[in-house]
Amino acid sequence: MRIILSVIGIWVVSAVAHILKFDDQPSLYMIGFVIGVFPPIVWQFVQSAFKRLGAAIVLPSLRSELPVNDLDGLTVWHEARLEEEGIENIPNMASADIVELMVQTRFPAEQIIDWIDQAILYTNMGPDQDPRKKLRVHGIRTATALQVAYECSKERADRETFEKILGAGDGLRSPIRGLVDTLPTNPNLELIRNWKGLNPRPEGGRIEKAA
Repeated sequence: MRIILSVIGIWVVSAVAHILKFDDQPSLYMIGFVIGVFPPIVWQFVQSAFKRLGAAIVLPSLRSELPVNDLDGLTVWHEARLEEEGIENIPNMASADIVELMVQTRFPAEQIIDWIDQAILYTNMGPDQDPRKKLRVHGIRTATALQVAYECSKERADRETFEKILGAGDGLRSPIRGLVDTLPTNPNLELIRNWKGLNPRPEGGRIEKAA
């Protein structure tokens, strides 16, 4: 898809430049480079053009509801490199092979661990930004941070208050409880806890293996 969009985008730019008799080669090379690195912008440009023309054709969006660039510390260059490894959104990052990602991308290990830790939490919470902001106020930005905060709330005897951070959910159970219970279903979380020296697992979300 990246190659096809890049070729189409550069061909369109070349054709338009020829029609307009624009022959500034350095500028065209720069535009071609940008299109090659960020090919989705071509599709976004086409979508925008159709909207302005009032076209009735519905073009699918290439933007995920959970784009990988929502992760802290991730730049457009990181995003382009991760796309080459098949990581195009946050759920992909949450389930990525940690060791393979370290070896293939050569990004710092702590950085990869942090991205995946964030991705696990965001995947479980969904695309809504409001719950993330509420957790951020309490310094919670990763899955392991939520687990640690939940553990500490018991020691400080304020768990009931802590569970009200995201509201009452469906009125029967706190969303915080559901998150803590379901986060360990991602196998990468155990590896991340080992990396950060946070094991054993918290009481919430313990998964017992069948005999």
